[in-house]
Amino acid sequence: MLVSFMKKLTDRFAAVLLGMLCFVGCSSSDSGSKGVPLSAPGNMALTAKSGELLVQFSRVAGIGAEGSEKYPSYEVSIGTREDGSDKVLLSPEVNSGSSNLVQFTITRAAASGQLGVIYEYPTLEDGKEYWIFVRSNFASADYGYSGYTKLQAVPIPMPTAVDNATVTAGDKRIVVSWTAKPYEEYGVNMDDCPKSPSQLTPGFWSPANLTSGDNYVFTVDNNTTTHKLCVMSRNANGAGEWHIFGTVVLPTPGDNGSITYTSYKGADATTAPDAPVVTLVKNANKR
Repeated sequence: MLVSFMKKLTDRFAAVLLGMLCFVGCSSSDSGSKGVPLSAPGNMALTAKSGELLVQFSRVAGIGAEGSEKYPSYEVSIGTREDGSDKVLLSPEVNSGSSNLVQFTITRAAASGQLGVIYEYPTLEDGKEYWIFVRSNFASADYGYSGYTKLQAVPIPMPTAVDNATVTAGDKRIVVSWTAKPYEEYGVNMDDCPKSPSQLTPGFWSPANLTSGDNYVFTVDNNTTTHKLCVMSRNANGAGEWHIFGTVVLPTPGDNGSITYTSYKGADATTAPDAPVVTLVKNANKR
């Protein structure tokens, strides 16, 4: 009886050992496994321009034994809702870019000279919010799809002309103000402004003092020296047109045109500011 018992124990131990060896040696190379975690694309970055979205992200590592890994392609969709309920599939298998980077462009309409993979999305509007959805596609290796990586994007409108620009003089300061617009920044120059109408071409001059606000304050050494001023708007699409404080005569046949700048200088302080006048007092708890 003891011999029979020991034989059964030995048989069971052998069966358990065989099962363990099979688990260690077979599970990582099982291409039909449904429990393998799949990595979504990472380090996604986006450059937005007028009618165009350039998307880039890092490639996902392959699955499987070294030397026989299965690599994914990538599924790309676009929509206007973060939950993806209205997303539109652009491509099920994007795989373009450098060895470590995948990139593609979504455009309102394809244009000549554009390189790389282009996906047309005719309803792409400047100034409107979109969501880009990308996930790893291991379907060809029978692993399925990863979760989505998503990123919000807004195609940026072209820069516009500077509106309602004014100059205000103070004591040893000159303030240039304008109507600020979304997605734009502004460069303001003092004295170093275009010297002829041919230099008014957008982008010809590099704005000296950048701000995303609606004004720029110059501090001047005195209130006697005169200055000329100009301002330009720009964004990711490039530079807009110069706003010149003065008069521009555009070239005509036989004439080179001209620019006559208005002269500005600081204003001497003459009187102390008026004393404040109390017009209303309200009672509040402990104050």
